Amino acid sequence: MKLSKALKSYSEVLQAKFNNIRSSVTDSDIKGNKNEQIVSDFLKSSVPHWFVSTNSQIIDSYDSSSDELDICVCNNHQFLLQPEGGILIVEGVDFVVQVKAILTDKELDRIINSCKKVKQLKRRHMKNSKVYCPATRPHYWFDYVPYFCFVFSSQLKPKTIAEKLNEKLSNIRPEHQIDGLCVLDSGASLFPRGRYGDTKGNRPSGWIALDTGEEALLEFARNCIDFVPRIQYPHPPITNYFPKEPAYLSFSN
Repeated sequence: MKLSKALKSYSEVLQAKFNNIRSSVTDSDIKGNKNEQIVSDFLKSSVPHWFVSTNSQIIDSYDSSSDELDICVCNNHQFLLQPEGGILIVEGVDFVVQVKAILTDKELDRIINSCKKVKQLKRRHMKNSKVYCPATRPHYWFDYVPYFCFVFSSQLKPKTIAEKLNEKLSNIRPEHQIDGLCVLDSGASLFPRGRYGDTKGNRPSGWIALDTGEEALLEFARNCIDFVPRIQYPHPPITNYFPKEPAYLSFSN
């Protein structure tokens, strides 16, 4: 089978899987978080992960934290195993997905603000850590958590979304910007032009919108996997969150 046919076939598998999940999830099952649960279940069955957490916060070892986040896809460095409504360490989060039922101009502002708080969290790297990535990725690429947005429906056309993102993100550092946006109803995928940057951390400005049509879910899954830095730590990152000399209780004989 040719690659193009294989990818088209897998895209159809993802679409069928998503539709199946969408039809099986009801609001009464999950107390109003239907859309988040649909995307969460889709990611659980479509991308590599340790576990997927919903409605959680992320902290870093520099004493910063995010707001509550819709979906956090975690890796095996995640010491705090809390699948829902918990606290997660930043080194144990591969990427974040914010879910929107309907995208509006105001919702774009909320997405940007939520992303900035996540991007201000920093992974603490240890001596002898190994990062697996292409040489062209900018130096900051593995310091921050990738942030994506999944939109079911939009009041804005894809081209308009790109134009508004160009305007709203013009004064925000590239490393603090969202990394991609999928609009399901219009089959559009949006991401920064030259999103990977170069070895000096330069990244051409400007957002573009692609008509990915029925392959929007395939493109979304691909972006989530492709944009995640693979980091190997010599020691569990959770050690950075504890005092160097814990004040353990002493017991007398």
